[in-house]
Amino acid sequence: MVSVRRAGERLYPGIKFYSYKVVKIIERGSEFIYIVGKKEGGMAQKFLGEFEQMVLLALLKLGDQAYGASIRQLLDQQVGRDVALGALYSTLERLEKKAMVTSRMGEATPQRGGRPKRYFDVTAKGVQALKEVRQAMNTLWQDVSICSGVCAYA
Repeated sequence: MVSVRRAGERLYPGIKFYSYKVVKIIERGSEFIYIVGKKEGGMAQKFLGEFEQMVLLALLKLGDQAYGASIRQLLDQQVGRDVALGALYSTLERLEKKAMVTSRMGEATPQRGGRPKRYFDVTAKGVQALKEVRQAMNTLWQDVSICSGVCAYA
């Protein structure tokens, strides 16, 4: 993929930056030619983000009752995080693309104007990702002491 930009213009408009790496930059007067290639493995990020972790854990806690409103309510009640439904569904769709979550449609109900609820489940890959990030955090937290006031270290 080749992209030509004038000095000062954004690199890669419309392309998700984290999915690509610059292979070569050629300067031609006031223009720069960026030759980019897709990063190996697709995503540059190996670990889950904080909100992705919260969403996966909420799905596990809710079990077969995990749908948009119930996930949002659990996050608000248990961790004090008031989340917009749009942000929640964006995250759920991203996790589904990463094969960490699956979704299924429930029955249509009169209370919802005949619309069905969309339920979410964590896949084995999602559980494995949570285990890996938990192990990484536990490793980092070892031998760390946080205290208030004056701290003394050996």
